[in-house]
Amino acid sequence: MKRVMIIIPVFYREHLEKSIRSILRNNCDIILVNDSDIPLKHSNSRVTIVENGRNLGVGISRNRGVQKALEGNYDLIGFVDSDSVISREWRSVCERTLEDDKILGVSGLALNPNQKSKIARVKFVLKDYGRRNTIPFQIDCSLFKREVFSFADFGERRIGEDSFFLGKMDRTRLVVNENAVSYHHEVESVSDFFKKEIVGAMYSMSSRRNIAKSILLTPLTCFKMLLRSKTYPDYANASLVWLIRQIAWSMAYLAGRLANIGSKA
Repeated sequence: MKRVMIIIPVFYREHLEKSIRSILRNNCDIILVNDSDIPLKHSNSRVTIVENGRNLGVGISRNRGVQKALEGNYDLIGFVDSDSVISREWRSVCERTLEDDKILGVSGLALNPNQKSKIARVKFVLKDYGRRNTIPFQIDCSLFKREVFSFADFGERRIGEDSFFLGKMDRTRLVVNENAVSYHHEVESVSDFFKKEIVGAMYSMSSRRNIAKSILLTPLTCFKMLLRSKTYPDYANASLVWLIRQIAWSMAYLAGRLANIGSKA
């Protein structure tokens, strides 16, 4: 039987225990990489804790977890978010998929347990806008063969770490199996939703190219969303959220630039 290690970067902790229980139920070991300055403890012997000491970001946290898993000689290494719960069949479905020699990694289908939530529906629109009924390969519910980590990592960037990692692999050797189901808990209140978006904005606008792209494309994107809202009402709400989010990202970038200029003066 193959040894499986699941890595969870931990910052938000509201659903962490549910996530841990679902993974242990799948007979997997766990590495919790604590990406905050608040100490983390767990009593289960199958749970290992790696302390960052401060917020270093998801990419570096995953890299540290992978290094620990490689030292433990695990055959398969995967990633689950701290607010996600995997189904009872998740491991067996992923493991069977990886029996194919051509496949390096497998991702599952992530669902929201509260499908009636307006916030959840808006987030789905924002996340899936531009895709045409396709299920993307999602790192936050994925499992990989050990060999992948001899040539792929998440780098040290704050944003785009998933694309950086996946870009080092042949995408034809990555598959999505819809039977490997996980449930991702989204924030339910409007205020919490925007707080989380603004925190992400702090790291999103990192170059002049990104800020220019945001300014030029935001009106067009919002207009397209409003056109689609005639058929799908959730797109009307999403267009407003998109606009506010892009403004927040732009302001965060400009604030960062001004702070840098001030420090050099």
